This record gives sequence, structure tokens and C-alpha cells, in this order.
Amino acid sequence: MADIPDNRLILFPRAISARASMSDLLSVLEKTGLIAAELEPETVNGNSDCYTVGDRFFEQISFLGCSPSLKLEPPEPHLKGADAEFCYVSVDCSDEVKFLGGANARPPQCIQCKAVDDDWQLVLPMWRKAPEVFTRQCSGCGATKPLHMFNWRRTAGFAALSVHIWGVHQSEAVPNEGLLKELGALTRCPWEYFYRSSY
Repeated sequence: MADIPDNRLILFPRAISARASMSDLLSVLEKTGLIAAELEPETVNGNSDCYTVGDRFFEQISFLGCSPSLKLEPPEPHLKGADAEFCYVSVDCSDEVKFLGGANARPPQCIQCKAVDDDWQLVLPMWRKAPEVFTRQCSGCGATKPLHMFNWRRTAGFAALSVHIWGVHQSEAVPNEGLLKELGALTRCPWEYFYRSSY
């Protein structure tokens, strides 16, 4: 099967220091009804830790506008591109903080003066060497802050722990407050979300 399009709603803890075990995170996702059965890796580009949506998925994720036309089952193996897209959930628990943005990531803004950092991609390699301590100086006001503290305008995030809801396009859906609270209780910090896409 060809690569599944990279359209996702990604949930992540606000604090980059937040950690949880895979079993504890899966327990929360199962309890809230977000996930159900684990998917075979060959149905999701060889990836592990992927799950079908649970029986309370539409209570936890609110789709905006018209009724969504989501495929909830894996497609036939011969389908490609957009025809191979379906809605499922993947989970990432790592010891290392990752930049989770994709092709649609927009230049971040300073949270103080709103200046845009057009050179953000140039500093990502330096950030990756020391993500917990790296800081960036705003070109507008001179304030220095960690890269994750800039306003990424719901197009990127930084975390070691994340929940990916595949098949969701930009601004198509939002997580319900109850789900974010359950995840926040696990990590003892608030959770946020953003949209990642391949365009």
C-alpha cells in the first residue's frame, strides 16, 4: 500500500518535560473510548502502536461544520494516496522531545511582540542537540525563550508524548475538553493540539 496521507490532529502535553508510560497512556485512551483494537502494522505503513477508533471517538473528538465523511476501517491494500486515507489513532511515547510539525508548519510568532521567526527551520538542527535547554532570541523585541514557547499557531508542537488522530484535516475537528482533562491528569499538565498535514 502507498503511504497514507499525512493529515492528523495531534494532541500533546504543554510541558516538554511531561512523560508517561505507554501502558498508562493507552489505559486513558481506552477508558475514554478514543481507541479500540490494535491495527496490524501492514495496514498503517508498517507502524506499530496504532489503533482503530473506539466506541466513544465521536464524543471525544468534535468535527466542525458538515457531517464528516470518515473511513474508519483500513482500506484495501491496492488503494493509494487519498484513497488509502482512513481515521485511526497512533500513540508515541518517547524519552526524547521531538518536533512534531509537518509540511504545513508556519513560522512561529513571539508571544510578546508577535514578530514572526522566518528562520525557524535553520535552528531546528541546533534545537535537536539540546531540546530541553535550547533558547531562541526574538528578532523583534529581543526576548529569549525556548523554541516551544513561541506561538506555532496550531501548526506544530514539541513533545516526547503525543496522540495522533489520522485522517483529520486542518481545522476539521477539535478534541473535547473532557479528553484533554483526562490526559492532563495523567501527566499533571495541560494538553494542547495542532494540525499536521502534507501540504
